[in-house]
Amino acid sequence: MEEFDELRRRYEAAPRELDERLRSRLRDLGPGTRRTQRHPMTPGWTLAAIALGAPLAGLIFFFLLRVDSGSSWLLAMAGGLLVLAGAAGLFYLRGRTETVEPDSQVKTEEQLILEQGPLVLAHLVRADERLWQPGAPPGRALLLFSLEPNRRFDRTYLDRLVGEIQVLRGGTMPDMSLMDLWRIVNSDSIDGSVAVPAPLAGNPNTFLAALMVMPKWLERGRLTSRSILCIAHPKGRRLMQV
Repeated sequence: MEEFDELRRRYEAAPRELDERLRSRLRDLGPGTRRTQRHPMTPGWTLAAIALGAPLAGLIFFFLLRVDSGSSWLLAMAGGLLVLAGAAGLFYLRGRTETVEPDSQVKTEEQLILEQGPLVLAHLVRADERLWQPGAPPGRALLLFSLEPNRRFDRTYLDRLVGEIQVLRGGTMPDMSLMDLWRIVNSDSIDGSVAVPAPLAGNPNTFLAALMVMPKWLERGRLTSRSILCIAHPKGRRLMQV
């Protein structure tokens, strides 16, 4: 994995550029999220198309005005076919070169996270045991993170708070202020994130989120520590791996 300081330098700049590392996240999230530009339609290609098409169109109209009616229909049909072929070619090139914006709200949110979300150090509350093994498939993990500027990379703070949250695991139902936190800690299926109550976290911008961890994006293809570098939604709604 790249040096921690290098990642911070690259991904904390604003506005953030989607480099190949972040583009790969969008591609791996599913088909249709983003289509790579393979054959850009440069101004040179555009001028060449105009230079070739304009004389050809003029030649077709010249013959239409000079020949008899029977030949005119033949030339008109040929001209129509050329126009259709040209339109189909342009649509093909446009489809190959344009950037396709995500269609669903989820994909739009993913784009927002990768472009604007803050970099955070997310601390494991719990994770599938297989994520610690080499060659593991993707697995679910609960991660604690904070958007507070002085807490985003504070391991001591995150360690302390993880210990307090883990007490809720398997325990009796707590008071209502901790109900959302208790539900996600004791669930194997709840997605998204919940805010850690301010009296417990010491601030209103600390969250507990469920994340499907992709081992291939980890340093050694598996979990090796209790922390994962992530990019968070600007409002803490979810996490994405860097």
